[in-house]
Amino acid sequence: MDKLKLKDLDQLREWVDQMYWDFDRLSRSGQETLDKIAEKLGMESNADVENRINRNIADLQERNPTWTREQVYTEALKLG
Repeated sequence: MDKLKLKDLDQLREWVDQMYWDFDRLSRSGQETLDKIAEKLGMESNADVENRINRNIADLQERNPTWTREQVYTEALKLG
């Protein structure tokens, strides 16, 4: 078996990132496996991303109490 090259790791990270777009379609086992692969590649898990976005939402709501929910969520998505 050939050794992985940096280019191969970048491609694997890209594929894992693409798979997260279908995360809800995966079985629970598939979701857990995808998160494990992401962790091994030094990427955030689905739960990590959700937690980060929820923290951004809470922070934006606190700092901008007059914003609508749509404004808060739009800005949270921009922050990633």
